[in-house]
Amino acid sequence: MKNGSFVKGAFVAAAVSLALSAASVAQAGVLTGSSLSGEGVTINYNGAATATTAGVFTGTFDVDGAGPTPAVNVLFWCVDIFKHVTNPFSYSGYTAAIFESPPLTFDATRQQNLARLFANNFGTALSDAQHSAAFQLAIWDVLFDSDANLSTSGAGQFGVTAGNATTIGMAQTYVNGLSNPVPPLVAIQFTSADHQDFITPGLVPGLNCERCQVPEPSPLPLLVIGAAGMLFAMRRRIAVSRT
Repeated sequence: MKNGSFVKGAFVAAAVSLALSAASVAQAGVLTGSSLSGEGVTINYNGAATATTAGVFTGTFDVDGAGPTPAVNVLFWCVDIFKHVTNPFSYSGYTAAIFESPPLTFDATRQQNLARLFANNFGTALSDAQHSAAFQLAIWDVLFDSDANLSTSGAGQFGVTAGNATTIGMAQTYVNGLSNPVPPLVAIQFTSADHQDFITPGLVPGLNCERCQVPEPSPLPLLVIGAAGMLFAMRRRIAVSRT
């Protein structure tokens, strides 16, 4: 990944979490990264080190076969450690689905911790490049570490071996706060057979996904409204007959 300018504002809408229904429908499309905001780091997993940029992408997801429907603005972070993309990019063959769906296979504890990370810290993750970088490091630690400590690395462990110490400390604070009993936030994953997998917080407006739809209104308020309408009509009819 390579660093770029940071854009937020209108993209925050992509983080709004909508109520869920029962089923999930994946959507194929083109994922475009237009900018990347973050910091350079060296990360280590299972004893293998790589230099990269930790941060947040801004871009769009354009659903295949959607016709004139405009692309959906999204903010997204990397899932994989050793798959790289060059910013900016535009790749077809991406699938958007509720996290976690195949081909991602993280265990239930990691899924819950990732959802809590978004619920706890997504707001600060958009503050600036440093917070976005720290949030990316925390995502990698949640998904790949075995000891929840960003300062170590080795077999079965994820760590950061070079980077801004303040940023690394911020990421560690994010990870340490995952025990807080906050309601998890559902996320959307963007997966590709050939490129980096990504994740975005909340549910992305515009995706044709049954679990992303606003639930149907409860039948009780509808019955109340209907009864009130009938009562009003009856009273008006009586008043007209008396006249």
